[in-house]
Amino acid sequence: MADEQPIIIDIPATQHQTIAHTPIKLSAIQQYKEELIKAIALPTNLIDSGYSMLAHITLPALIASLWDVFPVAIRIFWIFAVVILISICSIAWQFPECRIFVACRFLLILFGLVLGV
Repeated sequence: MADEQPIIIDIPATQHQTIAHTPIKLSAIQQYKEELIKAIALPTNLIDSGYSMLAHITLPALIASLWDVFPVAIRIFWIFAVVILISICSIAWQFPECRIFVACRFLLILFGLVLGV
């Protein structure tokens, strides 16, 4: 122990101290609302947005055009469609930030149904 050297640590005196900011944690409902808006909004990429709009028009048009071929199965589908419409309306009612996105998608689907009939 006699041959050990003392360790000297030199700490420079600074006047500027940085404070680490902790990110603000959102409540679960706020996080859910933000994620829901991101999920419902149209994609920012032009190709993905066009594909999404095309799918919202062509799929309802295809289903509506099959009304005469498969009448029982399509009527069962319409029951599910009404349930989904009710849930979409409840989302639009609970989250006013989503109303424009829900309305846009609903109008695309309605346009597809009109094209199919």
